[in-house]
Amino acid sequence: MKNLKNYTSAALIFLCKIAFTQSQGMVIPFQLTEYNNISVTATLNEIDTIHLMFHTAASSVTITEEAAKKIKSLTFNKTTDGIKSWGGEENSARLSENNSLQIGEIKIKGVSIWENKYSGQKTDGKFGIDLFNDKVINIDFEKKVLIISTSLPNNIRKYEKLRLIVENEMMFIEARCKIDKSFFENKF
Repeated sequence: MKNLKNYTSAALIFLCKIAFTQSQGMVIPFQLTEYNNISVTATLNEIDTIHLMFHTAASSVTITEEAAKKIKSLTFNKTTDGIKSWGGEENSARLSENNSLQIGEIKIKGVSIWENKYSGQKTDGKFGIDLFNDKVINIDFEKKVLIISTSLPNNIRKYEKLRLIVENEMMFIEARCKIDKSFFENKF
């Protein structure tokens, strides 16, 4: 299992984009929950502290229905029917536009937030890599930090570029894992 964790850490270095120009990188601390979710503390609209799951397949910022009841600074101004929620069922979703979100040192304005039924256990919602377009996201599980930068980490000596597969608005890479003497291919 340790080999899978190390391979996954290396495989989850994505090239991505955000409106800052730090070349050394910004560090975002996270907690790895007992459910293996990466939980990041964020501030919404400079008022509410929320815990968002970093979800590599998410393409928007979402807040759960349960969390939305407790958040003071969120105003939903649109509703859309026929949204597929995590878990596959269709439902209506409320939308709150023009929010600010601070994750670590990164402050993002004009964020749209969708209400969703589900997120990882013990999180209030989720966000994806699209907040960091054209940047490198290094997930360091040992230090429990995300490092957002414009270039690969200095300690990377060798890496393999993998094709990104987009299916149903979710992003995957195909990889082989070795467990004992057996190899398994899967989409991650």
